[in-house]
Amino acid sequence: MLQGRHSQVKTAGHLATMAHYPQPATLEAALPLLNRPDLRLRQQLGEQLTALVRKEPEISHDLAAQLIDSMVAWLNGGNFKVAQNALEVLTALAERMGPEFSHYVPTVLPHIIDRLADTKEAVRHTARTCVASLASSRAVNARALLARLAPALQHKAPHAREEALRCIQALLDHHGATELQLRAAVPNLAALVGDPSSAVRDAAMQLLVDVYRHVGERLRQDLKKKELLPAQKFALLEQKFDEAREAGLMLPTAVSGSDETDFVSRTVKRTMTIPTSARSRDGDSSGASTPACEVPKRTVPGLYSLPSANRKPPPPAKLTSAGSVSSGISTSATGEAGAVSSEAFEAAFLSSAPAAVYGPRGLDDLCRHAAALLGDRSADWEKRVDALKKIRSLLTANVHQQYPAEFAAHLKEMSVPFLVVIKDLRSQVVREACITIAHMSKVLRNKIDQFSLYILQELINLIQNAAKVVSSAGTICVRYIVLYVQSPRLLPVIMTNLTSNKSKEIRSTLSEVLVLILEKWPAQTIEKQQVAVRDAIRRACVDADSICRTNGRRAYAAYKRHFPDDAEQLFAQLDTAAQKQIERERNVGSVDSLHHVGTERRAITSPRSPSTSVSDRTPGSVTARSVSALDAAAAQRARARALYSHMSRNKIPPTASLPDPRFDRDEDISE
Repeated sequence: MLQGRHSQVKTAGHLATMAHYPQPATLEAALPLLNRPDLRLRQQLGEQLTALVRKEPEISHDLAAQLIDSMVAWLNGGNFKVAQNALEVLTALAERMGPEFSHYVPTVLPHIIDRLADTKEAVRHTARTCVASLASSRAVNARALLARLAPALQHKAPHAREEALRCIQALLDHHGATELQLRAAVPNLAALVGDPSSAVRDAAMQLLVDVYRHVGERLRQDLKKKELLPAQKFALLEQKFDEAREAGLMLPTAVSGSDETDFVSRTVKRTMTIPTSARSRDGDSSGASTPACEVPKRTVPGLYSLPSANRKPPPPAKLTSAGSVSSGISTSATGEAGAVSSEAFEAAFLSSAPAAVYGPRGLDDLCRHAAALLGDRSADWEKRVDALKKIRSLLTANVHQQYPAEFAAHLKEMSVPFLVVIKDLRSQVVREACITIAHMSKVLRNKIDQFSLYILQELINLIQNAAKVVSSAGTICVRYIVLYVQSPRLLPVIMTNLTSNKSKEIRSTLSEVLVLILEKWPAQTIEKQQVAVRDAIRRACVDADSICRTNGRRAYAAYKRHFPDDAEQLFAQLDTAAQKQIERERNVGSVDSLHHVGTERRAITSPRSPSTSVSDRTPGSVTARSVSALDAAAAQRARARALYSHMSRNKIPPTASLPDPRFDRDEDISE
């Protein structure tokens, strides 16, 4: 009796506590409450949100975006009941929005897959249901969803591997083998037949039997021919195949013709790849952040826009030149043997497949492992290159958006390892390091200003390297940093090297970088280091190198557009020769002529121009002055060659005396 009274008091107290929390009547009214840290409030709201989503008259994209952000935070929390409620809400939201939910799949799917490894079976079951609802509601293509589940087959947690197999089996039952195209997944499934976990082995065996029911004997023949299974495992699997056939469980697709003679992919080592979207912004792919295991062979536009049956392989994409005026990245190194081009940088960005990241702890393991390899000079150089590619894959997976605080902390720890790898003696390692830094600059922009400041001096030192691959990679990397990391903290390092470095290559390259800064950066940013920029322009205009002087005048023209009054004062401080050259180029009428390296070639009128043949010379002819006219000896040799060619055409004997160049040759020729 006392126990019954105690339970009644406890129930009444619980109801009073629950009544204390607000009871939102609409989904919009519940949004402000979702970010509160109270776990009891989240549990209560989670039970109500699913009903609110189902009965909401209309769910706008703004409302859905706010709700999804809150649910992602719930999934990353430590309470399994809150995470389970979030999965139920996402399932209801996907069923309600249908194909319109495809915009949010790249955001929520990695977190849903993470919950497949949860220790609570209820959470894993809800996550599996949520994955199935994404495909059934057409929020994501079934084939693309299969590609997203591929990395989970190699997850270190047995629960994740088992649940991934069950998700694939649900997709197979609902969509069939024709739509999924499972041939690329069969090697992974066969490998899991020998998994240490018995539950994973059983699930993999059952899934292969289901695949056999859909495709028939092709699977048996290919497994035997490719030797994907040990003999003992294959004998057991064949027995299950025979039992399914004798029981009459085979489907009509198992006996129909196929488009390929082999069901399994020709290359067994090739694992499933994610066709990332070609629509990007600021270098970020708009595809999902959960990656495939290998670098994709091509990028397929519109990952969620077209059904798998109607999608055709696109033609090879044409890489746009990164040296265009809009991009600001020069491609002057492309014509030199052994040099790296900016097109190679962009191609390396596109070839980076998203890395498989399973929560903040998985990100921590990947970053620490990469930093340890980069900072170890004795490590194998191929492993260090792989570590650099892994960092690019993390950026492609958008970990800087999913885990901003954790990634920012690891970025600070990577500055020293990157400084070590930039100084490496192997050119391939330095090249990959420059590509990775350029990719970081393009994706993270001003978020890596401190990181860029730490390594910028060493990158500048690479410009004068004797190896073309190193010098060109360092040059392009510096330009990427200047173009995308528009921080005034970088200007003192650049201006100091431009004005005081003894290397002509460094000064000429940095003079081009100075022009890029003045053309691409806003005036407010340059104004913070205006004195240093003005002094750099003044010294560049009187530099010993002609390229540096030309770029200095280009920089003055760009500086004048930002600060016209201060530019007049700077003009007064220049020496007379620089002022005359600036005035001469200004009178030409266009600053575009300054883009040509060297002095301007002016049209002249001369009857003795060595750039034309003797027979074509007339007193009124107008020709362009040859470069050889700058040298008196070269001009004399040119005149002699012209006379010899004239003599050979007129069949003059070689013993005939040559005319004296002091006399007018036109009179002799006219005769």
